[in-house]
Amino acid sequence: MRIYKVAGKEKKPYKIFTLAHGSEKYIGEVWAYSSEQARRFAIDKNSKLQDYLEMGYEIVARLDKEKLEQIQKVNKLEEKRKEEQIQNAWWQD
Repeated sequence: MRIYKVAGKEKKPYKIFTLAHGSEKYIGEVWAYSSEQARRFAIDKNSKLQDYLEMGYEIVARLDKEKLEQIQKVNKLEEKRKEEQIQNAWWQD
């Protein structure tokens, strides 16, 4: 399988679930550029998911919004800290 990186995008956390008989079961987490890619990674990584597909279960990848927001907050704080550090260094010379 070839993995292509889309310009300007970064990997995001996705939660993998199986859906069957009206219930869902959490399987794990995968980092990918899209939900389709996350689903494929999970199926390739976990042979049990391939068996579930053959039994008629549905495999779903959902974006983990909470974790993504936390990561974005940390990144913004880090950028702000770096910018302040650059500005302070410039004024101190």
